[in-house]
Amino acid sequence: MGGMHWLARLSRRVDAIEARSLARTRERIGSDTRPAGPDGRIGRGVVIWLAILVYPMVVAVRGDDWLAAAGVLAMAAAMTAAMLLPPAGGYQLLRYVLLVPLLVLTLLLGRDLDSTSGLLVVLPSQAAAMVLPLTLPALAGVVVVSALCIAVLGGHAGMDYSAVATAVTMSGFAMFLMRRVFTTINLLREAREELARAAVADERVRFARDLHDLLGHTLSVIVVKAQVVRRLADRDAGQAAAAAADIEAIGRQALVEVREAVTGYRQRSLAAELDSARTALADAGITPVVRRASGELDERADDLLGWAVREGTTNVIRHSAATHCTISLRYDADRVVLRIADDGTGGAGSVAGNGLRGLSERFDAAGGTVHTAATRHGFTLTATVPVTVGRMDP
Repeated sequence: MGGMHWLARLSRRVDAIEARSLARTRERIGSDTRPAGPDGRIGRGVVIWLAILVYPMVVAVRGDDWLAAAGVLAMAAAMTAAMLLPPAGGYQLLRYVLLVPLLVLTLLLGRDLDSTSGLLVVLPSQAAAMVLPLTLPALAGVVVVSALCIAVLGGHAGMDYSAVATAVTMSGFAMFLMRRVFTTINLLREAREELARAAVADERVRFARDLHDLLGHTLSVIVVKAQVVRRLADRDAGQAAAAAADIEAIGRQALVEVREAVTGYRQRSLAAELDSARTALADAGITPVVRRASGELDERADDLLGWAVREGTTNVIRHSAATHCTISLRYDADRVVLRIADDGTGGAGSVAGNGLRGLSERFDAAGGTVHTAATRHGFTLTATVPVTVGRMDP
């Protein structure tokens, strides 16, 4: 019971670690990856662009042209609203509508405040680039605004066509490019957070798979050992005590393996798993036959085959009711083939459970395969993997 309580505490601790990890990742990439709209940060910097209206306001006030001053204020209000209103629902339509008075005021004030035309034409061009949808509508909006400003204000009050064309066109296209950049940045932020979530999900799958494979085999061996203790308790106290000591040792080793699985450093030794499988099968009353051809495996391939031996042996002990089990390992060109066959009822793993699914996922990721076959004469698990897998994520 103490071990189960320890596992429960461990599971809660892992959940807490994952939550803190995701929180730290979100903090590194920005606490809010959702942009306020397609404008992103540029829209929130509208005050910078409103500084352009300071000079036209000064000109209007010095000339006692209060109607023009009111028009400049109206331009500031229209620009602010168009840039900051949320691009959703009715607000988006209002943003489109605000482009019209902004453009009209620009054309009227540009002719009234002669020396400010080159400044005023910047705002409607920028607003069109920011408010209209990307990509073609925004580009078309900049072109239309530029054409109107050039036609109405070009050559007026000392402002030649080239000066107006340069101011209105360059400002609009510059804002369009900046919007594209910031939109891309926002999308990258969202993608990074999705990757962070995916990494956490993958780690949860890895932990669940390792925990199942580790404890499934260990608990099966403990059950077999406990049955031995029960049978020998009245007949041979010494052997019963030895079997009980084995249970204690296996339980302690299971705790160590679970801790290693949590940290991701658990490595499965094929030779050790073959020895463990031979012992576990014999303790369960199943005659083991282990045949291993000589050959070289890299660490990852050895690790994968160790998992396969453990999972296959666990299924034989749990489900097969077999009397004999053969584990063979042979090399076929650049691949190694593991085969675990029993003479039981054929029910072991006939319906793939979590263990076989997890095993298939491991081998698929390494370019290997896992196949099972159930007949009236037994069950066979065949796993193949390249001799050299190389490093890969757990």
